[in-house]
Amino acid sequence: MSITFSGVGVISYFYINLRLAGIGIVIVGIIGAFYCLLKEQGARMEYERLVGELNRLGTMVPKCSKCGKQIPQGEVRFCPFCGTEVRS
Repeated sequence: MSITFSGVGVISYFYINLRLAGIGIVIVGIIGAFYCLLKEQGARMEYERLVGELNRLGTMVPKCSKCGKQIPQGEVRFCPFCGTEVRS
């Protein structure tokens, strides 16, 4: 026995809407998963770029602003070649 309302089975109507709602939830879940993956990939790329930049800065050899020669590692206040004060 089926309950009808204006010629449409209420139970079948409810079942169709329930299936459509389930499909909609699955689609929203898939879109959300793709969004999270893209966001994570962007964050990973930014992290790698920053780490590369820090590595590059860490290996830079300081140069004197006046004579342009490389300043030795360590606590140096003045350029050993021209005597210009070294900025830290």
